[in-house]
Order: sequence, then structure tokens, then C-alpha cells
Amino acid sequence: MGEKQYLGQSENQRRLVAGSQKSQTVSDDVLEKRRQRFSKSPVQNNDYGLLSRGEDFRLQKDFNARVEFFERIKTKYDEADLEKVPENMAWVLMSLRKLREALIAIETTIFTKEVFLYSVRVSASVQNHQAYVPAIVHLLQKIRQTVGLNKDEEREVLTYLILHKLHHNGAINDAFELFFKYVDVLGDGTSLTPGQSLDMEKMSDPQRLYATLVSYSNRDFYTWIRLYKRELSSKDAIRARNGAIMGLGHRKVLDWALTSIGSAYFVMKRLDLEMFTGESWESLVGDYNCLWRIEGEVVTIRERKRTLK
Repeated sequence: MGEKQYLGQSENQRRLVAGSQKSQTVSDDVLEKRRQRFSKSPVQNNDYGLLSRGEDFRLQKDFNARVEFFERIKTKYDEADLEKVPENMAWVLMSLRKLREALIAIETTIFTKEVFLYSVRVSASVQNHQAYVPAIVHLLQKIRQTVGLNKDEEREVLTYLILHKLHHNGAINDAFELFFKYVDVLGDGTSLTPGQSLDMEKMSDPQRLYATLVSYSNRDFYTWIRLYKRELSSKDAIRARNGAIMGLGHRKVLDWALTSIGSAYFVMKRLDLEMFTGESWESLVGDYNCLWRIEGEVVTIRERKRTLK
């Protein structure tokens, strides 16, 4: 089956065809030596090796094998309880890497774009930047120039990249530069009216992105935390992935919040502290090593200095 036939089929047809096809194995002395060299990750009969390690070339040479493997990856991701069984997610991420390596070495097609977009979405959802950053770069530099990306796809991956540069790299200037470079794709989010940023559910996607850039760069922890919590809990898959990537900077923002509150207040009501930080008191103590003291519903942040009479 060729790629034109693949693209003309429904999802169910693809799964049925993929399941009935078997790939051809490649074996020679050089390959065997390389397999032994990288014996820490042996190739199983029902799995594939990494092309970059010279373990396995089947995915590179066999379109049907690529289709079957991709369907198997999606089934595992859809059906497995990935949170309770981390090994399943590790298998999905490694398998997507194997498939991407095979695709980079051959002609770029619509199937290539489908795999890379899927890889970005899966890896972004679990903050696996080692996978989603190079996949995004390949989408923008190679795939966009060959088979193309539609505006929604381009906007999606650009947003992930901007959020990554901001929160993981701390490259604030680079993030702003990328935002304005592609403002025609992302949409102009700079047209916020006074007070509009407080009604976050009415903000457009580019407005939320721009507000995230501004609040993070200004260390406006209150606005940033509200944006982050909204994105992370969103039922929209893209916004939830935005929240996952923003989470790479969450610890730093919370440090800013605690430092700011600690220098400005002696005491604060527990509910106010939880509102400002977006975290429960138990989480602040247990997860973020907050050493403040609580009595009843009042948190003592620092003691007042007593003056001698």
C-alpha cells in the first residue's frame, strides 16, 4: 500500500490495513554488530530500534511498517492508563522517536507531518521538551516548506515554542521576538483594554499568549498564576498543552510570589495566601518548603521587631 492509498482511507480502515501488514526485517553483519554495541536497548521482534544507533532500518524502508507502528503507538496512547503506568508513556515517547528518525531520512510527506504533529502534542502534554522542541523545529523549517502547515497548525506549534522559550529557557527577549515575528499567524494579542485581562475566559488565544509573556517578564505572579491554572485545567486540548509547557516555569513564578509576599507582609489570612499563590497551604508547606507558621486561619510570615522601651 502506498501513501496515496493510506491518505484516502478512514481511520478505521487504516487500522485494519495496518494490522494486516507485516514489515520485512533487515539483517547483516554490520547491523548485528551495532545491535550488540547498543545492547542496552535491544530490538524486540515486535518493536523497532533507533536508526540513529544503527539498530534497525525497517521503518525507513517500509511504508506499511511505518503505518502499522504509528497505529500501534496511537492505540497504546489512547487505551493505556499512562499516568498509573509510566512505562507505557516511556514506550510511546521512545516509539515516536524511532518513527521520527526513520521519517527524517526519507522524503517528506503528509504522513510525515501527521507523525510530527502527533509527536509534538503527546510530548508537550508531559513536558518532554527533548522531543517536542526538535519536532517543532522540523515542522517549521522542513515540513512547512514542503507539504505545508495550515494556519491553525502553525499557530499551535509556534505557541508551544514561544511558551517553551519563555518558561524553560528563560529567554524572554527571544519569546517576544518570536511572537511579533509571527503576529500575522498568531494574531495580535496586544490590544487588551484596561481590565480585560482580569476576565480571562473572554480573552482570545493571542491575548492570553501576550498576557502570559507580559506577566512573566514583569514577574506579575498573580496574573501569571491565574493564566496558568486556567490553561492547565482547560477542556480544550491545545490550551491544556499550553498549560503543561507553562508548568516548566511554575516553580520559578511561585518563588517570586513567596519572595514578594514575604517582603511585603507580616501576616496574611490563609485564604488570601492561597488565592495569591494558587496553591493550598498544605502544598506550600509540603511541596514548596514554605517555612511560615499558621495559627488558626492566619499565617505568620515574619515576626515584627520588638522595640525596647
